[in-house]
Amino acid sequence: MANGSKIKDGWGLFQTYPTEWHVHPENEPDHIHCVLDCQCGPKIDLTNGINIIVHNSFDGREAVETAKEILNQ
Repeated sequence: MANGSKIKDGWGLFQTYPTEWHVHPENEPDHIHCVLDCQCGPKIDLTNGINIIVHNSFDGREAVETAKEILNQ
């Protein structure tokens, strides 16, 4: 892991290669060594030659965040 930073409450960002970045849930250490066949079912986006791998949480926090966004509309 080359770089790591917090991008949003509960979520972090780290770079594994010059052209690969991971968005991952904080406090879930399994994602540090997560590969594409990970149980979290990560999504891959190729943007301007950079792989952005978005990992899902094991605790389902993205569903709660989506619900909060809908309720706040």
